[in-house]
Amino acid sequence: MANAFASPEECRPLYERMAQLKELAPWEWMMETDIFGVQGVGAPEPDYVSVMGMRGEHFAISLYLGNQALLQFWHFEENQEKMQAEDLLLIPQLQASFEDRNQLTQQDRDQLKALGLKYRGRHAWPMIRSFRPGFLPWYVESAEVVRLTQAVEQLLDVAPALRPIATSSMALATSASLCAWQKSRSSRCAGRIRHRRLRNRRPPRCNWRWICKY
Repeated sequence: MANAFASPEECRPLYERMAQLKELAPWEWMMETDIFGVQGVGAPEPDYVSVMGMRGEHFAISLYLGNQALLQFWHFEENQEKMQAEDLLLIPQLQASFEDRNQLTQQDRDQLKALGLKYRGRHAWPMIRSFRPGFLPWYVESAEVVRLTQAVEQLLDVAPALRPIATSSMALATSASLCAWQKSRSSRCAGRIRHRRLRNRRPPRCNWRWICKY
């Protein structure tokens, strides 16, 4: 039995959160490897949020689905010299990105039109996709759009809290001293942020370790 794609009205909350995300622009201080987990009530394991766009090429949020997807992501990161860019698409994930208008399909444009949403300019048009191994990126289903919307909501909470820490981290990048700090925060996201800079060693690939439960 075929699964139904999410309707325009089901996608409306996600488009609204994406508009807030575009204004916030967390890719200005968050790297793709600054990953944190999100776990809904009753979910057996977390999903993992990654922000793309610091290089100014592809502005997007990826939600890696489960622990195995996270392990695949780190394997890709640690073996980039042996991997192809397309290998990243083999990791189960949901993605909300900002594209040029000509990259949207007619179905994408019809959905935005049905919601009365209009955009102008480069990297301004929201696109929502589901990535599954062995398949082309495709439209999201109803359950997937809910999952991605909740993750973006958590990112809107987490990213502003990380901004001053990220700035400090960049300032310390050339330091050979041992630095460590942690910060606790309470709201819809509860947990700890940890960052360590070890003497004469590269910073860890995953700077932020935070599990948000909602």
